[in-house]
Amino acid sequence: MTGGGVKRHYLNMFKDMRRPEVLKNEKRITKGDLTRDRIFTVALNLFREKGFEGTTMREVAAAANMSLGAAYYYFASKEAIVLGYYEKVQEEHELRLAKGLETSKDFRERLGVVMHSKLDILKDDRGLMSALFRFFGNPKHPLSIFAPETRIFRSSAIAVMEQAIGDEKMPPDLREIAPQLLWVMHLGFLFYFIYDESPGQEKSHRLVDGALDVVMNLLTVARLAVMKPFRGKLIKLMKDAGLLIPREEARPMLAEAVEV
Repeated sequence: MTGGGVKRHYLNMFKDMRRPEVLKNEKRITKGDLTRDRIFTVALNLFREKGFEGTTMREVAAAANMSLGAAYYYFASKEAIVLGYYEKVQEEHELRLAKGLETSKDFRERLGVVMHSKLDILKDDRGLMSALFRFFGNPKHPLSIFAPETRIFRSSAIAVMEQAIGDEKMPPDLREIAPQLLWVMHLGFLFYFIYDESPGQEKSHRLVDGALDVVMNLLTVARLAVMKPFRGKLIKLMKDAGLLIPREEARPMLAEAVEV
């Protein structure tokens, strides 16, 4: 349990990949899928050990016991592998939240589940995230969180925030921007988390709980009718800066298609 009474979830799917013999028993898994999975797993391990820039595709191919050309057949570049990592992190987050959000009692607890579970998923990959962080703010780099190549993951993460808001009562204009403001806040948590050397990154989890308590208080004020002009200015500012992603572009949560 965290300080805010939110149940913690522990998982690092990239450290606990399913065995090939298990995958073979699933009808839709092909030999190509297994090969791609092997390259993906080997590459992430090398990225963790040697760093992203310190690893070459030739080393990835050698570690996966295949030719360089074969490795490029499945992944056009190291960046493509990392994009696959982003996708799996997002999918795992959505799958975990399918149950976590359903059992949460209120808005504050749902937000706690969203934020804490994301940190728990990444808890063993802080080194990898640190190596990639230099690219995050550069929209011209394909691994940037603002790049066209990562737009689908950005939209999906914002859709998660919208799911957490659920039927919480708030003015329509506030509901329009709240998911994206919460997404930006979650980026701040991740930045702190990457460099948090406290045992179990407990400082990061305490930061999440404390910040969410403050957010609840701020939302109480932001809902007031007298704040509507301010909300309007904020929405215009975000739209003019191109920071608002239309809601229809956000990919539906995978959890909606998963039987829980």
